[in-house]
Amino acid sequence: MLGAAEAGKLRILAVPAERRLPGLPDVPTLKELGYNIHVGGGRGFSLPAGVPREAAAVMEAALERAHKSAQWKDYSSKNMYEDTYMGSAAFTQYLARTLPTFGEYMESVGIKPR
Repeated sequence: MLGAAEAGKLRILAVPAERRLPGLPDVPTLKELGYNIHVGGGRGFSLPAGVPREAAAVMEAALERAHKSAQWKDYSSKNMYEDTYMGSAAFTQYLARTLPTFGEYMESVGIKPR
């Protein structure tokens, strides 16, 4: 999308971010336009049920280290990600809190969840 906008083939009208993106300072957020919508591009990892807690803790620590790395910070910045790290407990709470909202939104725009 960004490449098409930079080439003049697409105009970005708004972003569904919490605040304006540094790389698109003139593009308003949906909230600024009166739509209380904030949708990020979430990424998460999961492990199969039954994985020992110790193994899950090692994986979580590795992912947190990767998130703090200069390489990730550079990639995240170049791609204008709203960059937030959540450990397993916080991510579980986030999913429990937000999944019902997505279902309500999908119903409101005529998309029925299966």
